[in-house]
Amino acid sequence: MLIESPLTEHKCRVKKLEIFLEELGVSSFALSNEALMSLYAAGRHTGVVVYSGFSESYCCTIHEGFMTPHSVVTMHHNSGYSVANQITTLLMNNTKGRKSHVNSKGKPTLAAAMKYMETSGKVNGQSHQSPAVGTDVGELLFGLNGNAGIHSIVEKAIYQTDEMEDYNHFYYENLVLAGGNTRYTGLKERLKFELEQTKVDKNASVSVVSSPYPEYAAWIGGSILASLPTFKQRWITREDYMEWGDNIFRLKCLRY
Repeated sequence: MLIESPLTEHKCRVKKLEIFLEELGVSSFALSNEALMSLYAAGRHTGVVVYSGFSESYCCTIHEGFMTPHSVVTMHHNSGYSVANQITTLLMNNTKGRKSHVNSKGKPTLAAAMKYMETSGKVNGQSHQSPAVGTDVGELLFGLNGNAGIHSIVEKAIYQTDEMEDYNHFYYENLVLAGGNTRYTGLKERLKFELEQTKVDKNASVSVVSSPYPEYAAWIGGSILASLPTFKQRWITREDYMEWGDNIFRLKCLRY
């Protein structure tokens, strides 16, 4: 089974099918939605998945196991890559000229650099901490520098769902965090607080859940789904591919 992000182009899916069945020679193949698998890992089939990984962050609504394509809202400025860049910028600003040094006697200072890493922020016994780094980077997910935060894309995804008025309380009560960029301490509580202030349905309660290992949420959900006896009919075999070509996606893959 191969997990893919929402709104993957059809030509990309076809290419994956060709590589696995023709070049790699696997016996069977299946494609599954990353957000849907993350929702399954949390024991739900209806809810909102808030995903933030290395390359992108997005939010989408899923109802009874089917994702609404036009509800997907993507963001790139608060992905893990953006966070890494923010950390680099903050560290450079905090250390350049103040905590960095060059040995005046011309001797290599690699040992001093290694000692800094080993003592968690100390060089030659002196503490060099950057308290702003952890705080500022975490705030990046909630709209630092004027950008929209993840709470905004949750509201937008729910608003763009066809069944918003009938099922929005289900969506607010089943918010699932997934992706390695959602492991910040206090993220669940902060997201709940922000949504409590901005939610459209004032009577709906907000519940945010996350597994202990959100970076593996899609893998866990995929393994659960693939182990079910009823999933056997969803596998694409080489014979299926030779008979139907890329049209096999309409017959075998989960609709989303």
